[in-house]
Amino acid sequence: GAFWELITHGGGRKIVHRVSRYRRQRLEQRTRWVEALQHCPVPLRLINGLVDPISGQNMVGRFRELIPAPDVVELPRIGHYPNVEAPEAVIGAYRAFLSGME
Repeated sequence: GAFWELITHGGGRKIVHRVSRYRRQRLEQRTRWVEALQHCPVPLRLINGLVDPISGQNMVGRFRELIPAPDVVELPRIGHYPNVEAPEAVIGAYRAFLSGME
């Protein structure tokens, strides 16, 4: 869709690896990021697209292993951009999350 067009415009696909630092940061910051989630003082909810090849079903499983009392909303048939691919489902899950805090 539109995101892919933006990434590939003007030969962007050839350099995307040079501007994406996530893989390195994921290794360098793992402990810091995981501990922040494990000890977060406010309620958390993960809303996740399960068919995302980067952070889909496998990340949901890992989140459930690492986070105490995990609150997860799984969106089947949704990929890396749930807010774009299924905006109604994302806002519905978010509103339900907020309602549970009242």
